[in-house]
Amino acid sequence: MRTPGPEGCGAFGMVAGTRATTEVRYAAQKFARAVKITGHMDSRDRTRHTPRAAGLPAALGPGWAATSSGTCRTMRA
Repeated sequence: MRTPGPEGCGAFGMVAGTRATTEVRYAAQKFARAVKITGHMDSRDRTRHTPRAAGLPAALGPGWAATSSGTCRTMRA
């Protein structure tokens, strides 16, 4: 997943799926840290995050989690 941030469009982050096992999440974390040399790793737990995520669209607007590659290219640091 490419994300805009301090490193620009070349930044790397990884998110483990909601149905991933603990072992898969561990392997994804090891890959992110060893191969991509980043600590930007997150995993989602649908049932635990649902109440907290309910207010995000109201606070940040619709589409808050989506950034297109075009937007990423035009962002300035």
